[in-house]
Amino acid sequence: MIRVVLPAHLRTLARVEGEVKLDVPGKVTQRSVLDVLEAQYPMLCGTLRDHVTQLRRPFVRFFACEEDLSHESPDAPLPDAVVKGDEPFLVVGAIAGGAPPISKRRLWAGRIVSGLAIAFLLLDGVMKVLRAQVSVDGTVQLGFPGSLVVGLGILLLICTLLYLIPQTAVLGAILLTGYLGGAVATQVRAGNPLFSHVLFPVYVGVMIWGGIFLRDIRLCSLIPLRR
Repeated sequence: MIRVVLPAHLRTLARVEGEVKLDVPGKVTQRSVLDVLEAQYPMLCGTLRDHVTQLRRPFVRFFACEEDLSHESPDAPLPDAVVKGDEPFLVVGAIAGGAPPISKRRLWAGRIVSGLAIAFLLLDGVMKVLRAQVSVDGTVQLGFPGSLVVGLGILLLICTLLYLIPQTAVLGAILLTGYLGGAVATQVRAGNPLFSHVLFPVYVGVMIWGGIFLRDIRLCSLIPLRR
C-alpha cells in the first residue's frame, strides 16, 4: 500500500483524516499514484494537477524520503521506501506556507550539531568573562591586551545566545561567523599551525551553519545544494 499525506485543506475536501492508503497497480510513479488518488477521491481532481495538461499545480509540491520530487518526471519511479510503504508520499500546499516536514532523525542530528557548537562557545565565553587564566594567557599570546578578555567574552555570549533562540538563530549564526572570521585572521597573523589553530574557528562555523541547515528546511532553498 502507498501512503499519501495530504495538506489539511485537501484532507478536509476529501473528508479523510490522517494518511491516505492507496493500492497502486503496476509501476509506482507520481502519475500512477495521483491517478489512483483522484479515482478514489474525485473531489481532488483539479486540485493537484491541471485538468487539461495534467501538470502539477504551481502551488503544489511533492516530497518523499526528504527529497523534493516536484520537478521530477511524473513517470519516474518513486523511491523504494515509498513503494514498500515505509515512507509516505507527501503532498505539500506551498500557498499555505507549507515547507516540507523534517524527519526526526534529521531534526535531532541538527540539534546535536548545534548543541556541540553552543556548548563550546558558551564555555569559551564564560571562561573569558570570568577571566580564567588560560583565556587571559591565550588572548595575550595572540597579541591582545588582557583587559579585552571580558569584553570579548560578553560579545561571544551575546552572539551565542542569539543563535540559541530559534527566532534569532540565523542572526546569531551571521554574527558568530563574523566573530570566528576574526579569530581565523588572528591565528593567521600569529603564525599558528593551519589545521589545529587557523582552521579551528572554521570547524566551529561549519557546525553552526550545519546545525541550522539540518533543523530548518527553509535554509535549503538558500544554499545551492541538491541531494
